[in-house]
Amino acid sequence: MTWLIVPGTLLLASLLFLLFKRRPPALCPRCRKPGLQTALRIPAPGAKGKSYWSYHRCPACAAKLRCKDDEWTDAPDEEWDRMNLPK
Repeated sequence: MTWLIVPGTLLLASLLFLLFKRRPPALCPRCRKPGLQTALRIPAPGAKGKSYWSYHRCPACAAKLRCKDDEWTDAPDEEWDRMNLPK
Protein backbone atom coordinates (compact mmCIF):
# COMPACT_ATOMS: atom_id res chain seq x y z
CA MET A 1 0.00 0.00 0.00
CA THR A 2 2.83 2.43 0.72
CA TRP A 3 4.12 1.98 -2.81
CA LEU A 4 1.00 3.88 -3.98
CA ILE A 5 1.52 6.86 -1.67
CA VAL A 6 4.71 8.23 -3.29
CA PRO A 7 3.51 8.11 -6.94
CA GLY A 8 0.09 9.43 -5.88
CA THR A 9 1.67 12.33 -4.03
CA LEU A 10 3.90 13.17 -7.01
CA LEU A 11 0.95 13.01 -9.38
CA LEU A 12 -1.15 15.26 -7.15
CA ALA A 13 1.70 17.77 -6.76
CA SER A 14 2.26 17.94 -10.53
CA LEU A 15 -1.45 18.44 -11.20
CA LEU A 16 -1.66 21.24 -8.65
CA PHE A 17 1.39 22.88 -10.19
CA LEU A 18 -0.17 22.78 -13.67
CA LEU A 19 -3.45 24.20 -12.38
CA PHE A 20 -2.05 27.07 -10.35
CA LYS A 21 1.12 28.13 -12.16
CA ARG A 22 1.27 31.77 -13.10
CA ARG A 23 1.16 32.68 -16.75
CA PRO A 24 3.37 35.50 -18.00
CA PRO A 25 1.42 38.71 -18.72
CA ALA A 26 0.24 39.17 -22.29
CA LEU A 27 2.35 41.45 -24.51
CA CYS A 28 0.87 44.36 -26.43
CA PRO A 29 1.31 43.86 -30.20
CA ARG A 30 1.94 47.63 -30.61
CA CYS A 31 4.50 48.48 -27.92
CA ARG A 32 5.56 44.92 -26.91
CA LYS A 33 5.20 45.76 -23.21
CA PRO A 34 3.53 43.32 -20.80
CA GLY A 35 0.16 43.99 -19.24
CA LEU A 36 -2.32 43.79 -22.12
CA GLN A 37 -5.81 43.71 -20.61
CA THR A 38 -8.70 41.80 -22.15
CA ALA A 39 -11.89 43.87 -22.11
CA LEU A 40 -14.23 41.46 -23.89
CA ARG A 41 -14.07 38.08 -25.62
CA ILE A 42 -17.00 36.80 -27.67
CA PRO A 43 -17.50 33.90 -30.10
CA ALA A 44 -17.42 35.01 -33.74
CA PRO A 45 -20.90 35.16 -35.29
CA GLY A 46 -21.73 31.96 -37.16
CA ALA A 47 -18.37 30.39 -36.40
CA LYS A 48 -17.72 27.08 -34.73
CA GLY A 49 -14.75 25.97 -32.69
CA LYS A 50 -11.99 28.33 -31.63
CA SER A 51 -13.03 31.34 -33.70
CA TYR A 52 -13.57 34.39 -31.50
CA TRP A 53 -13.32 38.16 -31.40
CA SER A 54 -11.68 39.88 -28.49
CA TYR A 55 -11.13 43.47 -27.49
CA HIS A 56 -8.02 44.53 -25.59
CA ARG A 57 -6.54 47.67 -24.06
CA CYS A 58 -2.89 48.38 -23.35
CA PRO A 59 -2.26 50.55 -20.28
CA ALA A 60 1.29 51.34 -21.44
CA CYS A 61 0.53 52.83 -24.87
CA ALA A 62 -3.28 53.34 -24.49
CA ALA A 63 -3.96 51.29 -27.64
CA LYS A 64 -7.47 49.89 -28.12
CA LEU A 65 -7.15 46.68 -30.10
CA ARG A 66 -9.38 44.05 -31.65
CA CYS A 67 -8.26 40.49 -32.33
CA LYS A 68 -10.15 38.35 -34.82
CA ASP A 69 -8.71 34.90 -35.56
CA ASP A 70 -5.23 36.00 -34.40
CA GLU A 71 -5.29 39.15 -36.58
CA TRP A 72 -4.72 42.33 -34.55
CA THR A 73 -6.27 45.61 -35.70
CA ASP A 74 -7.09 48.94 -34.09
CA ALA A 75 -10.57 49.10 -32.63
CA PRO A 76 -12.27 52.36 -33.63
CA ASP A 77 -13.52 54.55 -30.79
CA GLU A 78 -17.10 54.28 -32.10
CA GLU A 79 -16.98 50.49 -31.88
CA TRP A 80 -15.34 50.62 -28.46
CA ASP A 81 -18.10 52.92 -27.19
CA ARG A 82 -20.88 50.90 -28.85
CA MET A 83 -19.68 47.75 -27.06
CA ASN A 84 -19.68 49.67 -23.72
CA LEU A 85 -16.09 48.67 -23.03
CA PRO A 86 -14.12 50.28 -20.17
CA LYS A 87 -12.09 53.33 -21.13
